[in-house]
Amino acid sequence: MALIDISSFLNSVLAGIIGNIIFAFLLIWGFQQFRYYYLLRLKFHNKTFDTYWKRFPNEIVQSVTCTVKGNVIKYKGDKTGNVDTVEGQFIMNPINLKIGEGFHTNKNSDGFCFLKIIIKDDNTFFVEAPYTSVKENEKKNKVGFRIYQAFIWRRNNN
Repeated sequence: MALIDISSFLNSVLAGIIGNIIFAFLLIWGFQQFRYYYLLRLKFHNKTFDTYWKRFPNEIVQSVTCTVKGNVIKYKGDKTGNVDTVEGQFIMNPINLKIGEGFHTNKNSDGFCFLKIIIKDDNTFFVEAPYTSVKENEKKNKVGFRIYQAFIWRRNNN
């Protein structure tokens, strides 16, 4: 009789611990999904941004449309005055949804780079996009070098 009571007690304690672990996991997961929805999807999903060189803040370089799924912001657009299509994505830090990293590719050329992003506010992104290029030096040898470029993305309200 005592063995049955102890085993049922242990089973109920074990079931309670497992149930609490599952509940805590689902609660944390649900809260994180709410954060992704509220802080990223509501603000940036299907929104169009114009990108500007940091040095030339009045010249539009490209226009992109963003889509959001979870903590990933994907974008696709066209360069101004060019037939080149650009696309890429930012993977936002799950803890601090204001910073992230990603990549950028050009469809009709071999250009690509790895980006860092800071979301300033609902209308402005700061993006750093260094890339590697190759040119010939004075000895006619091909030399690789890094070009640092920065962009400001502003929401297009039209």
